[in-house]
Amino acid sequence: MSIDGSCHCGNIKYSLKTELSHKDLFYRKCTCSFCTKQGAIYTSDPSGSLHIDVVDPNKVTIYRFSTKLIDFVFCTTCGVMPIARISIESQNFGVINTTTSNFDLGFVEIAALEVSNESNIGSIERRRKTWTPIF
Repeated sequence: MSIDGSCHCGNIKYSLKTELSHKDLFYRKCTCSFCTKQGAIYTSDPSGSLHIDVVDPNKVTIYRFSTKLIDFVFCTTCGVMPIARISIESQNFGVINTTTSNFDLGFVEIAALEVSNESNIGSIERRRKTWTPIF
């Protein structure tokens, strides 16, 4: 299965390849102030693959806050954040913001993810285990 999506103008496109069904993926809303203000709902598959295509790299900006570990990837043309990524030991991992995807989330369960008390090491290990490798 493939979950495809993009920013509003299509400058940043992604495709999450997974063997899981939509219902078997884990959907989460991070409760941090940034993700709450974004209204982002994330998903990933550590056994899948994430492909990202950027039409114009000059129209992409990265926002980092708090621990400065995560790149929240924004399109500077339309202002949408379709993906977040992290590099761990030379391997890139990512999550998609499913609100920018091509399917309706109306039938999935969305969990709240509390990470405010998580250490940097814990944060990195959680992402290594749960985020999708980027190729």
